[in-house]
Amino acid sequence: MSIYTKGTWEPFFNDNFWEVNAPSADSTDNYAHRYSPSVAYVWQVGKPETQEANARLIAAAPELLEALKMFVATGAPVGTFGDIAYAKGIAAIAKAEGK
Repeated sequence: MSIYTKGTWEPFFNDNFWEVNAPSADSTDNYAHRYSPSVAYVWQVGKPETQEANARLIAAAPELLEALKMFVATGAPVGTFGDIAYAKGIAAIAKAEGK
């Protein structure tokens, strides 16, 4: 069972840092989401381009998890690389789901 906020998440620059907004079904106003539980702040010391890259990666997380689950559901691929990718996929899904 997935309890995380479903996508589509969007990276958004807010003054001095990046945040990731997960808009609710009843509003598309980014400002309305700044202080809600559906916002992940990317608090990182470092270059702005690193903060932006991290925000974009976080924003892609729901779609990446969905794609990974689809890949794993097809069964273990044949071959060394496929076996490694399949095992890493299983581990990543478990990590994302807190298992």
